[in-house]
This record gives sequence, C-alpha cells and structure tokens, in this order.
Amino acid sequence: MRSCGLSVAKLATALGVSRQPVNELLLERPVVSPEMAIRLARLLLTTRQIFG
Repeated sequence: MRSCGLSVAKLATALGVSRQPVNELLLERPVVSPEMAIRLARLLLTTRQIFG
C-alpha cells in the first residue's frame, strides 16, 4: 500500500470507515462484509462480487 502512497488511515477515510476494518481486511482475518464489499467496489471502480 505504501508504494501506492496509501496508508491505513487514508484508505479508511476514502472508504468512509474507521481504521479497524481496514486493518482486519489487510490482515485477511474476516470475510469481507457486504457493506465493505460495496465500499471497496466503489473506490476501486469494480463490482462487489470480486470480494466474495
């Protein structure tokens, strides 16, 4: 992420969430929730289906 100029805080802000779900996502702990899949899809200009 740093090579892209992103931090956990910046990504969390862009997604409109706190840093905690971003940290969990990066650590691959939980399955991506439907709400987070929608947020990621909007940010990455893709569909939510790619997140499971």
